[in-house]
Amino acid sequence: MAYTVTDDDEFAAFAKRAEEEAAAQNNRGGNYQQRDYDKIEWVGLEDKAKIIRIVGGAPSSMKPGAHINPTDAHEIFVSTILDDNGKRMKLKLPLHADDAAHEHIMWRIINKVNEVKWVKGADGKSTKVNVNEQYPWFEKVNKGGFAPTDKSYQYAKGWKGQQVVIMNVIDREDDWCKTNKHTKLLSKKISGEQGEFAEIGVPSFGFCSALSSIVNSYGSWERYDVQVRRTGQKTNPVEVKQATLYKKNGLVQELDKDKLQYVSLNETLTPEELEYERYDISKFFAPTTYQKILSKLGNTIKAIDVDLRTNYYEELQALAEKEKKEFEEIYGTNAPAQEAAPAQTATVAQTAQTAPATEAAPVRTAVREAAPARATGLTSDKIALLKGWDLMTDEEKAVIVDVVKNPDGTLKDIVYNTDHPVLACPADFPDGSHGCGINAPDFFHVCPSCGKAF
Repeated sequence: MAYTVTDDDEFAAFAKRAEEEAAAQNNRGGNYQQRDYDKIEWVGLEDKAKIIRIVGGAPSSMKPGAHINPTDAHEIFVSTILDDNGKRMKLKLPLHADDAAHEHIMWRIINKVNEVKWVKGADGKSTKVNVNEQYPWFEKVNKGGFAPTDKSYQYAKGWKGQQVVIMNVIDREDDWCKTNKHTKLLSKKISGEQGEFAEIGVPSFGFCSALSSIVNSYGSWERYDVQVRRTGQKTNPVEVKQATLYKKNGLVQELDKDKLQYVSLNETLTPEELEYERYDISKFFAPTTYQKILSKLGNTIKAIDVDLRTNYYEELQALAEKEKKEFEEIYGTNAPAQEAAPAQTATVAQTAQTAPATEAAPVRTAVREAAPARATGLTSDKIALLKGWDLMTDEEKAVIVDVVKNPDGTLKDIVYNTDHPVLACPADFPDGSHGCGINAPDFFHVCPSCGKAF
């Protein structure tokens, strides 16, 4: 579809809010904790400069009350944690609400778990202490269930996760966007021999404030290319420069000389670029559903209720049941589809990313959209070909209706009864092992064919 150029006024609130956020962060002294289905093509920040053009509007968090489109930039909190069964999962939470009455239940649970009190010592000085740190679930909430011996423990942010911004961009350094008539998404870091592991978005702290200083001076970020680079600094983690103006005015010393060739002098998106398809960020990165939270973290929440005499579990059950009924109106009575659907009106591509918190998740490429299929019978000999069968949940098993064999009796394909997209098992995993390439719905946590955990 054709998009319109975003007006400069659209970014005024973004710039103002970003500056306020940066100022608040500095006052807090750091550690900011507040606030298809095609394969996603990412472009990652590096220690060296990258030239991109950001497209779409600013995130709603930076322009309160303003309309935001699905392809505009979005901010969410994302974390890799262990669920009640010790299996890795991605937890995606919305930003904090402006008032406590509308705060997401998970934020209220996290805040309750981390309540503090001031205790006066013998010297008369008061010390802030966590009132719930003696409970076993305290570490789970704040370290995501990782043990101190796990390599992920040191960097684990627990259920709170990290606030990131996800945005559509045009990568100027290759012709992928031009060839495919599609944008990429911006990632903090891409790793793997072939760039197959991408971290979701870019941490908001530092990056949004750096963008705001440019937006304040030059308006909409759609009107110029920017040069972005990771600095490795805590206070200013990302350097952002207005590349188009520097090049046009001959201030080439301000830019990486090796990247000048990629900088576009166009002060607007071209008609061709306005036709590029953009990722529906609201769909791909919607908050984790209440049903999934209940299924994966319900036992821990129940234990919190017992110790603190709260009723979060009961409230979560009610939210999950309401959500289920809403999904039934949209998707029918397919239970796995309901659990994997987002808490919005559109189906989300819940990318199964289960790598350690310090690693990016393997990218699963698209195969096709699954549709109800005629089954010839899921017999015991076919189930025997599924190495991941015993590792799967009952909900996952329920949507497998058949296994297609090769002439030699080996597994060729798996047939699913689901409206969800099916994605290929990744060729490579962060631990150096390899997947099988067989397709599975996006909400599966293991590959039915080879048993690899996504």
